[in-house]
Amino acid sequence: MKKHSIARMWAALLVAGSASTLTGCAHNLTVIHYSQPDNAFLFDSDPTGSPHDTSSADNGIFAFYCITGIENTDTNATQFNFQLSKLYVSGDAGNIPGNVSFSNLVQTAPSTKTVAPHSSTAKLGRFVIYVQGNGGPTDLKNAMLNLNYNSTGSESVVVVRDGGSNPPAVKFLDPASPVHPNNLPSCE
Repeated sequence: MKKHSIARMWAALLVAGSASTLTGCAHNLTVIHYSQPDNAFLFDSDPTGSPHDTSSADNGIFAFYCITGIENTDTNATQFNFQLSKLYVSGDAGNIPGNVSFSNLVQTAPSTKTVAPHSSTAKLGRFVIYVQGNGGPTDLKNAMLNLNYNSTGSESVVVVRDGGSNPPAVKFLDPASPVHPNNLPSCE
């Protein structure tokens, strides 16, 4: 046999082995759906309040997300114990929900949620993540920042942005505020 024939044979065996491994999966994939309706550079807890207290994103941005549902419907689904703290912005596992001082004023998503096998949830709510920027907040003003989930143990999770290949544009709030007026995404 010539060298290139042997290489082709090994390549074919490798592809066949990979395909059989993939088809032998446990089929227990959980899908978390989300949207990112808004970003903000400034958070103002009460624009008419006194004293006036604001939070700035410095060179970054406050990214507001909504969990629009969790599907735990795969063939061999097992109980899924969702933890909000396992979500993070792609590229930096330190960009997690609750990394801003005003999270308690805006978060409506639960910190944990149990999803039974072969079931789905309705919308869970809103949360915010501070994302550090490199070039300043204008670079991130309308940036779509993808989420990942830090799966552990036997979890098999994929995080999917609503809208497929054409998601709704991210709006810029200036400032973001829960009152006077409340311009935070409702996620309802």
